[in-house]
Amino acid sequence: MGLMRDLNQYLQMRGKRWHYVRRVPNEYANFDKRTFIRKAVKTESLEVARAKRDELVKADDQYWQSIASAADGLTANTSVL
Repeated sequence: MGLMRDLNQYLQMRGKRWHYVRRVPNEYANFDKRTFIRKAVKTESLEVARAKRDELVKADDQYWQSIASAADGLTANTSVL
């Protein structure tokens, strides 16, 4: 996971609960058609929301890296043909 620009990056309060909101990075836009990822972290606690956010950031980063790697493999295989 990269460094957070601020302590509450990707967190938004909606009502009394925190939500994880993150734009899909441009380099993965061809693989992930969502513009934004929005997920309720189902807590009013900022500390709990930060911990859940960290898990979601890690999962999203791993997902994007895996689909980018798979796409690179497909590109490499088709260029050999």
